[in-house]
Amino acid sequence: MVSVLEIWEWDPLGDCGCGCSPVSVSISMAQRIMDEIKQQNATVEQLKSEFNQIKVVRDMVNLRRPRSGYPDHVREILTRDGRPPLFFFDGKLIHSGTFPNYVELKKLVATILG
Repeated sequence: MVSVLEIWEWDPLGDCGCGCSPVSVSISMAQRIMDEIKQQNATVEQLKSEFNQIKVVRDMVNLRRPRSGYPDHVREILTRDGRPPLFFFDGKLIHSGTFPNYVELKKLVATILG
């Protein structure tokens, strides 16, 4: 059986707080967000290459999506005021609130895999 690492992230530009329209940001803020996304993508790709026995699934949490649109384990954490990004390994929450760097994420996964 293949283990699954799920990463549920905020949509950085898709919600303004009321779910009605995209957020307006400055050029410098947009660049900072893009740099963070590139770093997160690189972290995930590096993890996937080192742990080829796991499947990594990424998705977004946003206000336009009804709670019923999330898997039960994600909905439960969001209901308890969980803060994305949320990291689940085989449906169990292993980290939340920040996007760990590669070393931190690798340690989390390696600990679980034994």
